[in-house]
Amino acid sequence: MKILALDFGEKRIGLAVSAGHGFVFPRPYLPRTSNRVDIAAIVELAREEAIDLILLGAPYNMDGSSGEAMEKVLAFKKALEKKLRYSTRIEDAPEVLLWDERLTTVGAQSILIEQDVSRKKRKEVVDSLAASLLLESYLQEKENKNDRE
Repeated sequence: MKILALDFGEKRIGLAVSAGHGFVFPRPYLPRTSNRVDIAAIVELAREEAIDLILLGAPYNMDGSSGEAMEKVLAFKKALEKKLRYSTRIEDAPEVLLWDERLTTVGAQSILIEQDVSRKKRKEVVDSLAASLLLESYLQEKENKNDRE
């Protein structure tokens, strides 16, 4: 199963891809322009990469509640699903799954600081590293679930 992870932000969308074997590959971030343009680029990437599942970071608050950022993500998810359905045969459209992204950007920043990456270079890679961490947490949860069964 090929998975595309999206770390949805105000200025950039971090991207990462996995073929489902535990290896996660960050991709260059997508600069935000408009939902229409951003969604078209994601749909094209999903088509090129034969993506089966799109993992969209869900920005829950630390107390588990959802706020304004979640409303934006939910609107983006709805528009993305609609475009995917119309761009492919419905049965071939990848599922879009929300996945808890709490602390992924903080974790990505910590990793980059620990690696002594300059502030300018961190800005270029932090979103895709956050998408990678999001995808890794999903794959780990899936593996843990399989181990429990």
